[in-house]
Amino acid sequence: MKPPWPLSTREAIVHFYLFEYFQDDLIVVLLKTVTELEKINETIDGLKNDVIPEAKGAVRIDVLGGIVMQKVTSERSYIR
Repeated sequence: MKPPWPLSTREAIVHFYLFEYFQDDLIVVLLKTVTELEKINETIDGLKNDVIPEAKGAVRIDVLGGIVMQKVTSERSYIR
């Protein structure tokens, strides 16, 4: 695949939720981008429209995913 050059500047505004599962020494981080500015619901998203800046000179991208970190030893962790 040949992407256009130069690449555009990208940015993402994300919500993240972090929780720890102590039984298996796991830390889970869930990521999801904030919806379009017009669709933000202050009671659900916890954000107001005036807090999020407009994308100036950058392309907003969508992110949906997460990271799981698990302790293997005191000096080593597994990330997926």
